[in-house]
Amino acid sequence: VITHELAHILHLDYVSNPVGKAARAVFGRVSLDWPFFPEQGTPRWLIEGLATWYETKLTDAGRLHGSYLEMQIRTAVLEGRFENIGQASGNSPLWPAGNRRYAYGTLFFDFLLHRHGEEKMGELVDAIGGQWVPYRIDAAGRHALGVSLTDEWNAWGDSLTVQYARLERRLEQLGPITEPERITSGARWGLHPMSSPDGRWIAYTRSDGRSDSQLRVQDVATGEVRSLGRTNGLATFSWMPDGRLLVSQLELEGPYRSFGDLYFFDLGGGQRRLTRAARVEQPSASPDGERAVAVRQGNGTNGLVLVDLSSGDVTPLVDPEPETHWAFPRWSPDGRWIAASRWTPGAYYGVFILDATTGEIVSRVTDDRALDHGPAWSPDSRSIVWASDRNGTFNIHGAAIDPASGAAGEPRLLTNVRTGVAHPSVDAAGQTLYFSGHHADGWEIERIPYDPEGLRAAPRPLPRFEPTIEQ
Repeated sequence: VITHELAHILHLDYVSNPVGKAARAVFGRVSLDWPFFPEQGTPRWLIEGLATWYETKLTDAGRLHGSYLEMQIRTAVLEGRFENIGQASGNSPLWPAGNRRYAYGTLFFDFLLHRHGEEKMGELVDAIGGQWVPYRIDAAGRHALGVSLTDEWNAWGDSLTVQYARLERRLEQLGPITEPERITSGARWGLHPMSSPDGRWIAYTRSDGRSDSQLRVQDVATGEVRSLGRTNGLATFSWMPDGRLLVSQLELEGPYRSFGDLYFFDLGGGQRRLTRAARVEQPSASPDGERAVAVRQGNGTNGLVLVDLSSGDVTPLVDPEPETHWAFPRWSPDGRWIAASRWTPGAYYGVFILDATTGEIVSRVTDDRALDHGPAWSPDSRSIVWASDRNGTFNIHGAAIDPASGAAGEPRLLTNVRTGVAHPSVDAAGQTLYFSGHHADGWEIERIPYDPEGLRAAPRPLPRFEPTIEQ
């Protein structure tokens, strides 16, 4: 983050045009683009793409090392929504909305600098900062690179088309390509699908970009959809044994502070608050409905806690540690174990099984530099599922869990999709796998038959950065 923002400071402050220098000397640092700050008059994809490229180049982290931005561009190409340089310069509400500047800008610069050399970044910035006639990024490209940025953007798009034309053949090496059934439309953000205890409903969080975020349920048999009410942001939740939903959402405390707190939602639309200023989120109710495990934020880190669902009292389960972050804890149906994701320095983000009584780790399902998150249990507590990008694409993986010891078997690949999937869950009957599927218009709820054996043993994780876009 520091590297990214420092790149912004150095980039956006730069001016070499004598008019700009003279204007600053006379009028000071006026909050205008040209001639005072000509770099600020460039498209947002250029500004954010440059900073994100440097955050990756100068550190061992950075979004170019990850798979999320590439997933968004790959999806756009496969579904015919790849944007030209003019479209990507705008602030369109169309997916990926505000993230387009990062996805398009970062990967375009990666393409551009592989072709022309990394030193050309500085020459491009100098060309823009020295322009007498402003807002001409193609002219700056020709000055620095010998070719316009528009032409290079088109060449990048052509290379992606060629690259992803071979995607089917590459995926077939892992097994049959997964063709999920989509059960929502227009969700934009359709996340965290979860089956009710009786198997009748699928609950999920929805935010379509036009109205308030909502918690919704959909009848599995009829398709009937109910909104249980608005939520403050994209809420996380868990089904209670009695058919209510335990929901975490942010709540303001005065004008400047917000806290994650727990609420009960019922299928009739009723709501009741359980905690106040507790800083808890991502709850999972115990099988007896008396407690919930949740993530508690504070002091720049977090830990796992148990919440009494009658009083709202919070007690520690896993104490916070600096630079260790827990996410998406899920209580096993037999009550013995808790599955959760854990991030530690070095970009290690794995899935762990904990003793539900002591919080001690009993099994490391994964613990490597793949991104493994969002575990969920099968109804018999004998297997878990989660999302992972270990083969370069976000897919659902699974592993058997020994019911006596909590030991995990070898991970297996359960889906083989073209775009990306996340937030899996298994229905109450143990027959259907639900998840959020990524598309060119956002995330939708999808499903496939659940087979814990899956397609094959999961591949070993790729290095944290191995470009999937052929240059």
